[in-house]
Amino acid sequence: MEEHKNANLSNIMTFRNDFITDVMDWAVENLFSKIWNNPEWMKCAKGGDERESYKNKPDMFYAAHIFSGTAMALKIADYKYTKSKPNDIEKTELRLKRSILGYMFHDYNKLQDYSNNINMDNKDILSELINDFKDQLTDLKLTSNDVYFIAFSTEKGTQFHANSIDINPESDLSFESNFSRLADQLSSIFLEDNPVLHDIKYNNEPVIPKNNIHKIRINATPYITLTSILKVVLTEEIIKRGKENINDGFYLWSTLNTIYYVSENPIELNYDELAKLVMNKN
Repeated sequence: MEEHKNANLSNIMTFRNDFITDVMDWAVENLFSKIWNNPEWMKCAKGGDERESYKNKPDMFYAAHIFSGTAMALKIADYKYTKSKPNDIEKTELRLKRSILGYMFHDYNKLQDYSNNINMDNKDILSELINDFKDQLTDLKLTSNDVYFIAFSTEKGTQFHANSIDINPESDLSFESNFSRLADQLSSIFLEDNPVLHDIKYNNEPVIPKNNIHKIRINATPYITLTSILKVVLTEEIIKRGKENINDGFYLWSTLNTIYYVSENPIELNYDELAKLVMNKN
């Protein structure tokens, strides 16, 4: 099976808001470190041959789906909060952490006994998986029912009444459910080589019009190192353009052959200058 990665560590760890960086660092240390290379979490979330509907999709392990979706959704949060700071950073940071923990289990039925839990109506499986994260649940003031609510609403793609599935979340989880759904959608959409772009919403509010999402396509080349350097140079150029005014350029993420960024107009590139930067890059 060929593993497909949406993003790598070098391009998803850079955020303009320090508290977003803190959230990502927390997730890596407290959540992702427990699931990375854990066979239980390396089931195929997309692609593979486990289910007929996946066969036309690029391969992606569940842990990679969680990691890339989280990083992408946090980049959208970073864009949102760069344009308009949250009123309460501490509360926002807490809700982002809660969201990521909930998102980790949004497809928990794929981790164990999928054929007998297609509709995610067996919560016992989720309870077993959550056991490894009891301390995090306590710190974030989440219950297993809260996590189930986030997971179920993510897959249903809509906010729903908790009593329809016999659970009652301890608090309003609309933010967490919206973040989890955004992470799931972004990781799935940008898994495709040439995705169909849509307006991006954050917490159910429009934040990035699809016409402001631009991409730089990088042709495949046998010179892998040169291609990697070119990606770095292009990313740095986008970041530099948007340093004074975010509307002039905000780097989102890179896939295997494409760099995505946000700006009101496509960035005009001086290819002679880029070539010099590539050749002079240490």
